[in-house]
Amino acid sequence: TIVNDDILPVVTPGIAINVSEDAAITTMLSPVVTADVLSGTANWSIESISGIDNNGNVVTTGLDAVFTIGAANGVISVGSALDRETIVSYTVTVTLSDGSNTSNPETVAITVTDVNDNDPVVTPNQNTFVLSDDALDETSIGFVQATDADENATFSNWLIVSGNDDGVVTIDKATGELSVGDGTNLDFDLTPSYTLVVTVFDGATTSAPVEVFITVIDTNDAPTDITLSDFNDEDGNPSTIDILESVSVGASIGFFTSTDVDLNDSHTYTLVDGTGDDHNNLFSITNGELFTNTLFDYESLQNTTIRVRSTDAAGESFDKVFEISILQDFTLEIEFANTITPNGDGFNDVWIIDNIVNFPEAEVVITDEKKNVIFSSSGYQVPFDGSFNG
Repeated sequence: TIVNDDILPVVTPGIAINVSEDAAITTMLSPVVTADVLSGTANWSIESISGIDNNGNVVTTGLDAVFTIGAANGVISVGSALDRETIVSYTVTVTLSDGSNTSNPETVAITVTDVNDNDPVVTPNQNTFVLSDDALDETSIGFVQATDADENATFSNWLIVSGNDDGVVTIDKATGELSVGDGTNLDFDLTPSYTLVVTVFDGATTSAPVEVFITVIDTNDAPTDITLSDFNDEDGNPSTIDILESVSVGASIGFFTSTDVDLNDSHTYTLVDGTGDDHNNLFSITNGELFTNTLFDYESLQNTTIRVRSTDAAGESFDKVFEISILQDFTLEIEFANTITPNGDGFNDVWIIDNIVNFPEAEVVITDEKKNVIFSSSGYQVPFDGSFNG
């Protein structure tokens, strides 16, 4: 062996090593650091260790014990726990002494490779999801977000763990997209918001359950029925609408109310054209109250129909036809003149008995001063014209 104390040892340059972040302490790394020129007994040492964190920043402190090197063989070993999510790579500066001379420093590049050792995390407080209560099935609501400290982590098996008993919302297992599943029960007035508990899988572990919030927006619903007050049976169901022929012009018939699933909605009422509007002109509506517009006569009109529209605050409407029956008023008093002048001048030629038609079974008998019957009639269908025996 030729020994030349003036020759410096030379560490082989460009050595690069990969090590898994889950490598156990004392794990020996490969390849081994070698020397191109060595005279005498090798004595390897680490001069410094620096690193690059996961944000690209250089770290120069606190890394002295991360790696060790075999003094005699140049084998670098893991000295403390590695974490790819903290430090992604290291530069280890080594020297070699042969007992007489020490090499120039040479760097060894060590890259920490990622393993799936972190749980995925569903992003908390995701409360920006908004859903209209008239949304159709399969309507997209948005994507649930998650993070994972592991580099290049992929998510799968998204699950809604709870909060979706009626099946309104569904989640895509592969993408985390929320959408309308079964919108049958989607109604702001029933459920104004949903709090879903969601988990996700990253190929190794499942996240902790996290709440995701969906706000349901109330879209206006049209009214579905109209009723007129004072014309309901004892169970509250609409009954026949009857008015007496004797009601005065401007008399109140009742107030309209609407059936509407939108709570606290307001409604206006109008008479409108369409099927059933035959007698709209005989009535009027003011502030939801129905009034008469005319005097009625049972003999000429017994049944009327009107078409009423209820319009809510958003402009949605519902039409309904109401049937209103005109009834005879049997409380009307009978009135008649005490004389007739049957001279053919068209004035008082016959004896008129007002309101007698309200008493169809009335017996009318006229006698002379001697109590002789000169006229009789059942129901008074033909008025007395003053004649007797022709």
